[in-house]
Amino acid sequence: MADARVTAKASNFAQAILTLKGKPLSFERYRPWELIYDLMPNFMLLIAGRQIGKSVSLGGRSVTQSVARKHFNSLYVTPFSEQAKRFSKAYLDPFMDSHLVKKYFKDNSVTKNVLEKSFTSGSRIYLSYAQDEKDADRIRGIMADQLMYDEVQDVILSALPAIFETLSASDYGYKILSGTAKSTSNTIELLWQTTCKFEWVMKCPHCNYYNIPDTYENCLSICRDIRFPVCIRCSKAINVGMGQWVATRPSERHNIGFHLPQIIMSANTSEKKWREMHHKVEQARTFGMYSPAKLSTEVFGISTDLAGKTLSVKDAMQCCNEQRTGYYEAVPEGSNYTHIIMGIDWSVSSSVKSFTVATVFGFMPSGKMDMLYSEKFQGIDIIQQIDRMEALYHKYRCDLIASDRGVGVVQVQTLQARLGFDKVVPVNYVSAKVAVRWDRQSYFIAADRTRAIDDVVMKIKHGIERFETPCYDLTKNMWKDALNIYEEETSVHTRVYRHHPDEPDDWIHSAVFALVGYKYSIGQFVFSDERDGGPADFNIHTGFDLQEDSGLLLPQVSDYHTGEIYDEYNLYD
Repeated sequence: MADARVTAKASNFAQAILTLKGKPLSFERYRPWELIYDLMPNFMLLIAGRQIGKSVSLGGRSVTQSVARKHFNSLYVTPFSEQAKRFSKAYLDPFMDSHLVKKYFKDNSVTKNVLEKSFTSGSRIYLSYAQDEKDADRIRGIMADQLMYDEVQDVILSALPAIFETLSASDYGYKILSGTAKSTSNTIELLWQTTCKFEWVMKCPHCNYYNIPDTYENCLSICRDIRFPVCIRCSKAINVGMGQWVATRPSERHNIGFHLPQIIMSANTSEKKWREMHHKVEQARTFGMYSPAKLSTEVFGISTDLAGKTLSVKDAMQCCNEQRTGYYEAVPEGSNYTHIIMGIDWSVSSSVKSFTVATVFGFMPSGKMDMLYSEKFQGIDIIQQIDRMEALYHKYRCDLIASDRGVGVVQVQTLQARLGFDKVVPVNYVSAKVAVRWDRQSYFIAADRTRAIDDVVMKIKHGIERFETPCYDLTKNMWKDALNIYEEETSVHTRVYRHHPDEPDDWIHSAVFALVGYKYSIGQFVFSDERDGGPADFNIHTGFDLQEDSGLLLPQVSDYHTGEIYDEYNLYD
């Protein structure tokens, strides 16, 4: 192919050269994707329902940029390795097998591994995975021009700055993050709140009403027994493909965000598909397979808190012994504790929202956890914190300290040097086949994060019989951490605990580490030489700075009204 400079919209170029399942790529039934293809953003977020063509679009965009630009590197990242491999095989390989791509941009010299693709243009597509800050180390060496982080709802927010650094040497620096809506405390929703919030607005040709599928209740008469989308005001037919993108938060010019519910794609609004969607709504109403929360997130792409938190104030208060108005100054005389364990969760940062927490528990023969003392540390340096931990160890005659190893490696080593190697045991959160095991090779307790938190949650649910603290007034700041956690299902159908980055969960982890240490002390663990999984999130914090975009100007909305009227404009000007 002759080396000639051609100016074309990315969407037009993609449709000209790419094929999928033997047919040319087309936006005919996925019209909202055209503008998204054409933007070259410094930061763009796609918050979507499922089955809206997201993976196809990201795959097509990657290949299009790779053949349209010389020596252009794209990096595709997901939270889990199986997601990256599936994307490679299902969405990159088919586009790379397009006739024109094979003819002009592939030869025997190119790479086509699962996690790396190359082109005769000198461009490459890398694939990797990262869920938390430590995982981010895996991709630090990759220099990219375009970063696509998919399924971002499953990533720990504090991992993103390290991932963004892969773009630091690029003249392009395109960031595209995408995923499915989850809870309002999830990473994707927190990012969405920083964007211009584009909504696909559909003007009714009959009554001129501007339909915006921006809430559960305002989704084109989806709740009525009608065979096709209709205007929410006049109930007459509406063509969802004839909409336009409108920034509902136009003052935010640097971070672009698009809301992509299922119903704005013409492919999902045939009579058959529309009836299927109506059926999902009815299931949500009658508590069927589709819950209201699942309908909101997976169909409408709207974050929700309908699932609620894991623990309630009632759960907390039933664990509080209101007769205990202070912490024990020493181990109570006559107590029948079999083990006294201190759990330590070290702060990941100097953030005011993240604390180092040490909690001392006495364990009874029944396995009941009795909280003797707990303390949050802030504003003192690491050495002062270590000094305090050593003092508490001696004061309460602890049998063992079980300490967070993820961000506390130096602290653990210092305490081991002071108290004895066998008196301080590091704990690493992993995704493991067994709940608790001993890693001989690296000398730490490997605990499956979800199941380890489950164990403490279940003790709390049993109330004072299995988990006891002093009165609520004394411990309410500790309990606040426990009440912040909530459960979510990831895109690979695993269950995880999360919390809002601005609301810490440090104390609950100190309790988890103490219980893990107790299980270690009584031999409830498995010896293993395997290293499976990786560390999970300990403390999450915000505070990363999103760079300003490079020259992209959002459409101007001269008169934005939250009610019914939007000024029309050409998004391609």
